[in-house]
Amino acid sequence: MRASRSRTSDLSKFAFAAESVVSSASRSLSTSHPEGANPVKEPRPKRTRKAVVESSATAADAPTSATTTGSAATSAAAAGSAAASAAAASSSAAAAASPPRRKRAAVKVSYDEEASGSAAPAFMNRDLFAAGSPRIDAPAQIAPGSPPRGYGTPIEPHPGWRAQLQGIQLMRTVGGAPVDSMGCERTSDADAPPAVRRFQTLVSLMLSSQTKDEVNYAAMLRLRAQVPGGLTAANVAAAPLSLLETLIHPVSFFRNKARFIQAAGAACAAERGGDIPDSVPGLCALAGVGPKMAFICMDAAWGVCVGIGVDTHVHRIANRLAWVKTTDPKATQVHLQSWLPRSEWGALNVLLVGFGQTICTPVGPKCAGCGIRELCPTASGVAASRRAAAALQ
Repeated sequence: MRASRSRTSDLSKFAFAAESVVSSASRSLSTSHPEGANPVKEPRPKRTRKAVVESSATAADAPTSATTTGSAATSAAAAGSAAASAAAASSSAAAAASPPRRKRAAVKVSYDEEASGSAAPAFMNRDLFAAGSPRIDAPAQIAPGSPPRGYGTPIEPHPGWRAQLQGIQLMRTVGGAPVDSMGCERTSDADAPPAVRRFQTLVSLMLSSQTKDEVNYAAMLRLRAQVPGGLTAANVAAAPLSLLETLIHPVSFFRNKARFIQAAGAACAAERGGDIPDSVPGLCALAGVGPKMAFICMDAAWGVCVGIGVDTHVHRIANRLAWVKTTDPKATQVHLQSWLPRSEWGALNVLLVGFGQTICTPVGPKCAGCGIRELCPTASGVAASRRAAAALQ
């Protein structure tokens, strides 16, 4: 009886202490944060190792009654919920009172590949390219204002650009570049009908993206020899997809390209009797065909030059020679077409691709054996010698 009476007394004291703590917390919250005021969050005191040990010891010595502990925890949770609700209400009021953030106006850019004879971009309407070659409007339509990111700032081309171009043409007469014998223009069957040859040229261009000419040429030979019935639009559309994937491997992204050439074959066979579209928009409507491929295909398959096909070689060399100052191949195309004579457009891609494969390589360019190193502003060793000569004067 005495032990039972003692345990009951201890439980009552513990329950009374818990209710006192909750009541004290409620009064403190109501007095320190009246209605409508923003509560200030007090920093939590750092708990030292000694405090943690003491709190653990106190918790171990406390009575273990499920009923009393449950009611105390429920009361504490209710107090915490009330505090959280008050803080959320004050935060919502502050957010509603603050003004909304202003959004930065975006520059709208629209690129029309079809409008090859349209007006030049607004930021190119200057006299930078007036001297020298005749002005050729670039196929772009850009909102007025400063040039958007990616198109760069138009610069006056290198004053010796014509001498640079003639020097590259002279070096390229030797040949020896993979593009000269295994480029996309060399992969079609010379004995096939014109429509079949044009389709084969299109297929070669679709496979050439991010693929070396040697690998692309070997894949085209396998397609011409092993596609049942020959490499025509109808036969490619009817061939098993797995067969096409096997034949074009190890071309990069061979699975996607196999689907693309099969879809192109089906579209050409159904809509044009096996021939390819005769316009840039028609070619770009085919899956896997972009503007660069369309420009080159129009020149190689139809003999019509409508634009400059800018790939990684053309983009790199044009920037090295200070013809443009861009970071994007599309911007390079826009800027080149704004001042380069139209008579140079068609041959420029093969010319610079071969130059980039043999001399002006991406890594370790052979500047010592380049015939235009004295005209190149980025030739290795030349800039240092020019600075030394200027210092001696």
